[in-house]
Amino acid sequence: MANAPLWGVNSKPHPLGGVVYFSIMAGDADNGGNMNVQRANGLDLDHGMNLKWDQWLAGVTIQELFSDATPRPIDMLLWIGGSFPQIEVELEKTFDSIFNLKDLVHVTVLMDGLEVSYWSPVDYYLPLMPSRSLITSPTALSLPSVLYNFGMFRSRSPWLAFAWAGVQPTLDGLSGLLANSKDSLLIYGSLPESDLAQPEMRLDSWRPIRINGQLHPSQFAHHPMPHGWLQMVAGIPMANCLLATRAREIIGGFDHRALLQSEFWWDYTRRFSRYHQSQGMPLPAPKVTWTWSDYPFVQRVYADPDLGARFMSDEMRRTLHLEEQNAYPPDDIAHLRFDLGTAEVNRLTHRLSRWRSACGLAEEQETTAPFVRPQAGAWPLRVTVVGGINEPPHSQICFYSPFQNLLGQGYLTWRPILDSYVLAADLMASDLVIFVRPRSNEARAALDYCMDNRIPTLAMFDDNWLTLARERPEYTSLFSPGQPDYENFIYACQNADLTVTYNKRMETDLSPYCRNLLRISPPVDVKVFEGTRKKRCQDGRLIIGYAGGGLRDHKSAFQGLVRFILEEKAAQVFIMGHVLPPELATLPADRVLFVPYEYNFFRYAEVLRQVRPDIMLAPLGETDTDKSKCARKYFDAASVGSPGIYSDVETYNTLIRHGETGLLVSDNEEKWYEAICTLVKDPLLRIQIADSAKKAVASQYSVEVLIPELLEALQKALSIARGRFK
Repeated sequence: MANAPLWGVNSKPHPLGGVVYFSIMAGDADNGGNMNVQRANGLDLDHGMNLKWDQWLAGVTIQELFSDATPRPIDMLLWIGGSFPQIEVELEKTFDSIFNLKDLVHVTVLMDGLEVSYWSPVDYYLPLMPSRSLITSPTALSLPSVLYNFGMFRSRSPWLAFAWAGVQPTLDGLSGLLANSKDSLLIYGSLPESDLAQPEMRLDSWRPIRINGQLHPSQFAHHPMPHGWLQMVAGIPMANCLLATRAREIIGGFDHRALLQSEFWWDYTRRFSRYHQSQGMPLPAPKVTWTWSDYPFVQRVYADPDLGARFMSDEMRRTLHLEEQNAYPPDDIAHLRFDLGTAEVNRLTHRLSRWRSACGLAEEQETTAPFVRPQAGAWPLRVTVVGGINEPPHSQICFYSPFQNLLGQGYLTWRPILDSYVLAADLMASDLVIFVRPRSNEARAALDYCMDNRIPTLAMFDDNWLTLARERPEYTSLFSPGQPDYENFIYACQNADLTVTYNKRMETDLSPYCRNLLRISPPVDVKVFEGTRKKRCQDGRLIIGYAGGGLRDHKSAFQGLVRFILEEKAAQVFIMGHVLPPELATLPADRVLFVPYEYNFFRYAEVLRQVRPDIMLAPLGETDTDKSKCARKYFDAASVGSPGIYSDVETYNTLIRHGETGLLVSDNEEKWYEAICTLVKDPLLRIQIADSAKKAVASQYSVEVLIPELLEALQKALSIARGRFK
């Protein structure tokens, strides 16, 4: 098959039988129009289309022609592929829209298969683009992520935009994103109209909507989308964003495995948001005819979308180089090979084998190490974790982090899903459904469905909603008898196969309401907090810190802190919270470092890790609600390596050994002041307490230590459900 280059770019025969293409810098004012040559090897495909993956990659050809004008700030990566009769008209509209951006964007055309170069819109529009590149694959894979990676890692522009047939980007939209992109890695605008539900489908401004089987937030959703929400919904529009090209060195590229054929962008934004904040702007969206979920690909993988969601739950995947990414063949299913049942693995690999054959890729010999599945228990499980918009930090700490440590061991797969839009199919695909702090009408309906269809359930509660309204009147409208949230909470306790909690007081209070109740130890992801301290005071002052959302019953502690800071010039205050405590308002601004509270668990841990206060304060009241809490502030301080001062209340004094793993003080300004003075004046004691606390938490509460206890709880839920089904 002839592989003639477009646009008259120079070529010559390659010794291996393919073609070498040269990139040309046309009319470069700095070098007098000399050619800037880069070389990419083509592969002679006349011998047939049964290519191994490394041969397919070698067959990708690259041509570049840069304008003699100033470099463009945006590289528009345009993927072209699919069923030509279905996309022809929309592709012409896309090209027409991009042509109007020719002074703003360099266009990198990504052609999925050699035949695309002969399509009439391609043949007509490409010569009209003054600054353009062409990347062509030897056969069509119907995996946009593969060629998007080639474009991303070869781009010379500071920003990347994305398009495909049916996307009509606008000058106003891209210019608006570019104008607001300072200090951003990822900035995005409003969702396309095709992704928005009809008004009657919008339950409220926080909840997402489902279109074409995909989850999307409404145009009124909170922005930027936090990581916990992106774990549950695909909330950042690929067709209306700019991604900093330097993100490839930080996040890496797209995961190109076929299992993520339609979800590769959602997967990328999930992994991106784990540690990095995107920026959302209310900017007009381009017209988008197809999302990836309904795009007319030539070859659909037709894998169960539930499996794609479970694959994405492993957010530790990161590839920083194109070569590293390409080391994974596209039909690789990674940990799913071990964490799914044998029958499911066989069905999935069969579908991927048919897709691979249809794409002209040869079967390759697999080399997998011997694997022995866990013998005791009903493993592996497909676990679905259902939660509301406020629950992602709780889900991450209690379930996702332990599950991450079980990858590839044959125990389970998991996926998060928002309670507002859980579907019957999502539940039916599950061996066990975990409800995290359920209190919505939607969670109740999902629980009913599970009971009606013999699906085992487990509910988790780590806050005492029985006492909350009685002790804190501002919660009366939520957690008083008769209120929907309270009644749904009680209903979940009464009907879940098993309810788990982490606190002895909680266990006592919940016991009368629960069908089956189990108290387990709270897991701590110690490794997330480990790292090098970065934010040191320039003048060497000690940092005394507090991290928490609420400020109730903390007055004495902050008064003692203020007193110390005013007397001792060699200390600074660090606060991560919703607002600055009023007691600290009298301090000079240069003595206080205030950071808004981070609900993203990983960013929260990163902030603490970088600051690593020399002393952490953890005041807590003596109400039943307070006594029902987990000792999270102790766990966090110990994990990050900071000695802590804690209220001498049940939550803490049952875990902390005074003078060994922390200091315990009564609710008195003088006592807080004295404890701060004690640790400040005794560096050796600070080190001893920090070391002892970290060892105690790591040995008793780390995720690795408590995984067997969690697995036992999951098996108990299954066993109870089996008894109910008889």
